[in-house]
Amino acid sequence: MAWSPRNAKAQRDLGRSADSREGMRQVAAGTTRLAPAARRGLAHLARISGDFPTALATAQSLGWKGRHQRVLGDL
Repeated sequence: MAWSPRNAKAQRDLGRSADSREGMRQVAAGTTRLAPAARRGLAHLARISGDFPTALATAQSLGWKGRHQRVLGDL
């Protein structure tokens, strides 16, 4: 399956958080224009699972393109 942040978000909405996280990781590891969105998605998944240290660390590493200030505000 070709992963995108949208596919991974759909997996999350279906209650498949592990599949969603894996999909986000695959996209985030790449260099496509969707990688920043996938990194934001990983921060969001960590936040909704209650893993705030990981969510904070991920948010702080996003940078401007990853909208780090917005994600920090959500935390």
